[in-house]
Amino acid sequence: MSTSLPEKVRRLVWVRAGGRCILCNKYLVSNHLDNSTAVRQIGEVAHIVSRSTAGSRGSSELALPERNSPENLILLCPDHHTEADSGRLSDPQYTVEFLLAKKASKEAWVEFVTGLSAGQTTTVLRLSGDVRGSTGLIDPFEAAEATMSWGLRTPRYLPDPRGIGLTIDISEVPDPGTPDYWKTCLKRIRRELERLRESVRSGDTTHLSVFAFALIPLLVALGYSLDDTIETDLYSRHRDSDSWHWDPERPAVDFKSLIPDTTGSSEANVIVNASGTIRRSELPDAVKDLPCIVVEPDGTHTPSPTTCASPKTLDLFTSTFRTLLADLERHKHITHLHLFLAVPIAIAITVGRVWPHDNAAPSLTVYHRTENAYQSAISLPTEEV
Repeated sequence: MSTSLPEKVRRLVWVRAGGRCILCNKYLVSNHLDNSTAVRQIGEVAHIVSRSTAGSRGSSELALPERNSPENLILLCPDHHTEADSGRLSDPQYTVEFLLAKKASKEAWVEFVTGLSAGQTTTVLRLSGDVRGSTGLIDPFEAAEATMSWGLRTPRYLPDPRGIGLTIDISEVPDPGTPDYWKTCLKRIRRELERLRESVRSGDTTHLSVFAFALIPLLVALGYSLDDTIETDLYSRHRDSDSWHWDPERPAVDFKSLIPDTTGSSEANVIVNASGTIRRSELPDAVKDLPCIVVEPDGTHTPSPTTCASPKTLDLFTSTFRTLLADLERHKHITHLHLFLAVPIAIAITVGRVWPHDNAAPSLTVYHRTENAYQSAISLPTEEV
């Protein structure tokens, strides 16, 4: 430990690091006495370039008088301080370049996060399911980082032993795609969302951030259960970056809707092409000859997994889909719609959120794509949601 450093220098290093080890993020302040009347600092201020040329990374060209400056000091837990000074000097994690980069990143993040308004909070909702054999609970810290850096909101921690906010884990529900699977998943979604409604009624939750990974019918059902009465940010896992962050620099993609002549038909298909293209020939035989209402990118854009990388694209889709639903109100002879989606997460949830809940709206069957065909999965409205 660098006991010879001036106290004001040590304090500055602690504050800039947010009291956490820059390598493992361990919180380095703990209660020292049982009655919490004193605290113990378990962190250690370490040199990146050692004070002497004979020390760790001491061969650097950094001038000796500058080696005790805050710019050359980092906050570490005792274990990482030991390794940084002696145990693993050949490890790339302990080079001057790596430590300087970690220090800069950590300090910039601490400054940013501590500048967020305490009043700008959000309740984080995570839904994790099985998607063609790929499962995994969305990391709570990754979700929190996205809400802070993109949404500029502080994640609110509802009482939940499994992580931040609300957690709906359906990843272990057996037999995906079967009737029992849909029924079980819908019951779990309904049960967990009741906690959200209680939080909204009490005024504790005023904003929601949704991170979901599940089959498309469940995403639509989730959105339908949430509806659009509370301000909500939707996040998608973007395939090209493997990140939940929106990219405001990506060009926005607008959408158009095409409603054919539905005269004489009480049912119709709604096809939404965003991440891929669904053709009439792929639809089940029972609905293949129904009128097909199509929502797809306007202009020359071809639907692809990167179509909805920009948050503006989601806004444009939402506007187009709301307009479509308003236009459908004039087709009162249509009482049931069959929904086929080739869309990313956020658009699937949006379709459910904006779908009308009133009795005059057509009922809806959402279809699930298997390897070879589409199968009916979930009907809305339903008592299960």
